[in-house]
Amino acid sequence: MIAIDKHCTGCGACAAVCPKGCITLLPNERGILYPRILQDQCVDCHACEKVCHRSVRSEKTDEPAAYAVRTNNEEYLQRSTSGGAFSALAESILRQGGAVYGCAWTEHLQARHVRITSLNGLYRLNGSKYVQSDCADAFLQVKNDLKSNLTVLFSGTPCQVAALKRYLGGDRQNLITVDVVCHGVTPQSFLDKYIRWYEKKHQIDLENYDFRSKVNGKWSLAGECSGKDIKTGRNIHKKIFYYKEFYYFYFLKGLAYRESCYSCKYANLNRPGDITLGDLWGAESLGLNYDVTAGCSLYLANSAKGAEALKQIDVNAKRIDLEQTVRLNRQLTEPSTRPSDYESTMAFLARADAEAIDRAFRKQHRKARFTGFIKYHIPAKLKQKLKQAVR
Repeated sequence: MIAIDKHCTGCGACAAVCPKGCITLLPNERGILYPRILQDQCVDCHACEKVCHRSVRSEKTDEPAAYAVRTNNEEYLQRSTSGGAFSALAESILRQGGAVYGCAWTEHLQARHVRITSLNGLYRLNGSKYVQSDCADAFLQVKNDLKSNLTVLFSGTPCQVAALKRYLGGDRQNLITVDVVCHGVTPQSFLDKYIRWYEKKHQIDLENYDFRSKVNGKWSLAGECSGKDIKTGRNIHKKIFYYKEFYYFYFLKGLAYRESCYSCKYANLNRPGDITLGDLWGAESLGLNYDVTAGCSLYLANSAKGAEALKQIDVNAKRIDLEQTVRLNRQLTEPSTRPSDYESTMAFLARADAEAIDRAFRKQHRKARFTGFIKYHIPAKLKQKLKQAVR
């Protein structure tokens, strides 16, 4: 029987592969999903053990080729978190008649992996959803698509990509996998608590929550949410800044991830995906021959398929130094650091209501919140003058 402990990533592969359907993912006392096994129905087939990606020792692979990438499609660029590389990849697959899988908001901002087969649905997969998505149902869909000889593009966190490959029993020629540079994932239950509080506070029925929207601050950590005014029904758009919203703040500071994220075995250059995508922070200093002010993607070609895919998409791409890339992305060398107050923080976030969490956030993190305000609302020239005055 599969081991269920703090190293479990909650990928759901065990539930997807169980022939008796006796494994489900259920939240523990902190709202974090873990497998629950109905032992009276278990037939000891050990399928769950065989599919668990944790038990697989990662073999050292060749170093990936690193690229700075920006899409040539302006619409994709504006909808994307960074340089639009994923949208360009997805478009290529969809135009071939393939299927694309990625995280989308479903009913009332539930993060789930969904399947799309037309460009009309691509917008659902754009943007960062800073919460753990449910991808277990997608595994069987991917398997069926591959059996039907469809080309499939699957995007997810490294552990989700590794889990999919274990579920399939290995790689497939018509499967292209994308893992994202991941800091960690927070539980859906924590996001749900925040969303309910936010809706009540602002009298809004939320329909979308974009943690990083270029409508609000170009390529940055600023975001936007939208929905309907509860009283009038009119459309509302509200700006989001991490220093004002406790959920976003706790995520960025690494205070509310599931336990396994702090010992992630994929936080290095030995990646499970054919392609690794992330933000290429500092791209402005790389001497690229194209504008990156609206965003630039880091593209690691980890396999021959990943390298070939880059040749097939409509983007500006330039090979860059891998060592410099690693310096700009800590999660390519090590996992996020487990905070010393992690246990007490997670216990508090689980038991407290949203009002209490918000009060604690505003009281305990005044300096960080003020710094965030300065970053986004004080003009650069004024900040420079203030620094000179202090000196």
